[in-house]
Amino acid sequence: MERTERLAALDGLRAIAILLVIGYHYFYALAAPGNLTTIYPYGDAFAGFPIFKFGYLGVELFFTISGFVIALTLKACATPQEFIARRFARIWPPLLAWSILTFFIVRLSNSPFSLNSNQEWPNFLPSLTMTPPELWKWVSPKVRAIDFAYWSLVVEFRFYFIAALLFWAFGGDHIGRNLVILACVNILIKTGIKFASVDASDLYFKLFIPSFLPWFAAGAVFYDLYERRLRPRTAIVLLVPMFAIIARYSFLDREPSPLVVCAATLSIFVTFWLIATRSVTARFLAGGTLAWIGACSYSIYLIHFEIGAVLISFIPKSIPMVAQIAAVLAFTITIILVGYLSYLTFERYGKTWMIALLRRRSV
Repeated sequence: MERTERLAALDGLRAIAILLVIGYHYFYALAAPGNLTTIYPYGDAFAGFPIFKFGYLGVELFFTISGFVIALTLKACATPQEFIARRFARIWPPLLAWSILTFFIVRLSNSPFSLNSNQEWPNFLPSLTMTPPELWKWVSPKVRAIDFAYWSLVVEFRFYFIAALLFWAFGGDHIGRNLVILACVNILIKTGIKFASVDASDLYFKLFIPSFLPWFAAGAVFYDLYERRLRPRTAIVLLVPMFAIIARYSFLDREPSPLVVCAATLSIFVTFWLIATRSVTARFLAGGTLAWIGACSYSIYLIHFEIGAVLISFIPKSIPMVAQIAAVLAFTITIILVGYLSYLTFERYGKTWMIALLRRRSV
């Protein structure tokens, strides 16, 4: 989204999303059963805190924001080529920069996290192409993304393709409605394939993101409501099945506390409703520190996980827990500040340079 088109309230939501994800990764993700519990000096002391345990929902919040923003961006693009160029210029320059920096920081440090990390050259292939690592197993059987958090970029990339295809195939006046219809059809096809073949079901999941598409579709519905192309009653009719699909996954699949997930989803939907209906209640999201952090949240996301894990794993277990937490907070603030510098450089100048390069190549 161009700076002149930004909704400050969305930046506030981006800030909440990235802070939730940071809390999840810094206090829960590596302390979960089966993970490297020695990475955190404080072990699993904070793993039971709901704000950390369910902080991964910050990614789903990002997906909802993306549904809103991509619907806006598609309306602003005259051609599919323009949409691809704008998305590529927005995402790729900071991704390239932080993939390189993350690779060398993790690979060259001797932190406990680095010693347990498989950071190899083939990892650039899925990272810079935003494709699943499974596609590159023929290059290296242990290939993975440079940063595990980049998995969400693969999902985003799938959504861009799906949304653009729907937009130019069926028109842009009903992008929210069309995404909702696809999300409903998607879940029916996925369920049918699951009974026929587990392998085919897994492949379908990777290609068509049935569990994540409702979040994006909801965001597009909220955008249409914001632009007054939908009446509130129609928007509710479209949002109910998206909530139902999300609830279905939370109850039947991996979620340990589906009621918490459903309550969080409802909170996200209500907040977007306030934004979409231009309620003054949503103004608290639109200013100050939240909007500032949200503006550079993409860079922070690219930086925070593996670089943060390297820093946290250096914290001595022998010092008091208060000092350990103070160190984590200091690292978090540092990463946010570095993310701001990345926003000013890799994001802004990288986008300008990339768009100019793409225009020269298209002449």
